[in-house]
Amino acid sequence: MQEVWPRLFQAVRLRRDAFVWMDFNDRATGDALLLVVGTRVLLFLGFSGVGAIGVSLGWLEALFGTILGGVIFWLWFSGLSHVIGRYVFEGGTTFAATMRISGFAYPTQLVQIAAAYFVSSLLAFLVAAVWFLAICAAGIHHTADLPNDKAWLTVIGAVAGYLAITAIFRGLFAGLPL
Repeated sequence: MQEVWPRLFQAVRLRRDAFVWMDFNDRATGDALLLVVGTRVLLFLGFSGVGAIGVSLGWLEALFGTILGGVIFWLWFSGLSHVIGRYVFEGGTTFAATMRISGFAYPTQLVQIAAAYFVSSLLAFLVAAVWFLAICAAGIHHTADLPNDKAWLTVIGAVAGYLAITAIFRGLFAGLPL
């Protein structure tokens, strides 16, 4: 775990060394998962006002839902990025490497908490989202050996695919009492 923080800060600064390390370090997949879960917990705590609502069953359910939603996004986004980068643009990477890249990019979402005090929530979200996509595109550029334009098309395609999949699932389950 001592290697995670320096690599995270390298990835945030779009340094090639971080992506090469992620490409070849199999143990970094677990670290990426911890970064996703930790980021989701911090986002939940930062936006929920925990001190005001206290800990209750509803709060724990919301926290679990937040974490599960983040992990599902991470897996779908990574999978779609991998499929697009590998099979559409014929890049050379693995699904695990793509998971590590997007997992290490995930903490950029924490910008939303700090930025929300200075700018609108929508602008804070957009800044965090673009930074997340920039890290993912840079990582795919380095690990899949794709040109920058194809790396960006890969991550934009993955976001579009994720939005389409969630819209389909919402439509399928809209009438069900859950």
